[in-house]
Amino acid sequence: MMCGGLGDIVDADDDVKVLVEQLTGAVNEKTGKNYGKLAALKYGTQVVAGTNYFVKVKSDDGSILHLRIYQPLPHTNQPAELHSVQENKSEEETLTYF
Repeated sequence: MMCGGLGDIVDADDDVKVLVEQLTGAVNEKTGKNYGKLAALKYGTQVVAGTNYFVKVKSDDGSILHLRIYQPLPHTNQPAELHSVQENKSEEETLTYF
């Protein structure tokens, strides 16, 4: 991985799944829609002053979204926050920096 670049895209692990579950309300608020439960499928990370997670998720209605989540460094004791959402994606579409 290039320093500051987006790492490999891999299957979502339990930590990323929990992160997405915690931010489902923020996704609905940001989009103005109710996507129901979101299931993390794939993700990549970018190390900054913390970590950016780029996550492909699938909603209850079958919609595919790309989420950008920022996780501050642990010593800050700050929660993860939803940075941005891309809607109307496909399962085949590759996660990229946004």
